[in-house]
Amino acid sequence: MVEAESLAVDDMCSDIYWRLHAVVVACMKVRRAVAIRNDWSVTELTALSTIELAMRDGRPIGATELANRVGFTPANATRLLDRLERRGDIRRARAGADRRRVTLTVAADTMAKLREDPFSGAGMRSLIERAALVNSADGEVIMRLLDEIMDGIRLIEGTRT
Repeated sequence: MVEAESLAVDDMCSDIYWRLHAVVVACMKVRRAVAIRNDWSVTELTALSTIELAMRDGRPIGATELANRVGFTPANATRLLDRLERRGDIRRARAGADRRRVTLTVAADTMAKLREDPFSGAGMRSLIERAALVNSADGEVIMRLLDEIMDGIRLIEGTRT
């Protein structure tokens, strides 16, 4: 019986892997289409949506935080932000009393373009509403699974402390 259970777990893990793979590939295709439609690279879209999410959470970030969140080197983040700022997609501002700290904001017209992205704004709400069809106990299991997967990814990256 233990061998049968082990095979069932292996099959389930394989099914989960392929479904997650399909989700990741679908997300990449959609993100690429949004980037192309707005004349951005996928890297630029990733940076913009990361800055926008931090703004929405009320916790603006600077260049170092952006680099850490998306896996850029600080030098690459600076070059990317310089380009986005020249095009008017972002703004840099000194943060209050600490004049050394610079925070990033997404420009209003760029924010409107980001709202077209299915993974932010109304599109994300639609995805979350679909997830609401899952009962809370199943939702907790799914969240734990996703957390474990992210922990595994961080171990592979070597970023977990």
